[in-house]
Amino acid sequence: MGNKINNPADKLAIFMHIPKTAGTTLLHLFKKNYIEKERRVYP
Repeated sequence: MGNKINNPADKLAIFMHIPKTAGTTLLHLFKKNYIEKERRVYP
């Protein structure tokens, strides 16, 4: 089972099955963290 996860095609398949809302939430969190980092650098 571990070897299957290391297959890039399987990783892509797993990623494609992530619900759109979960992906949007992750993207939102990533953007929020990025903006907070930028604020620290440029107050």
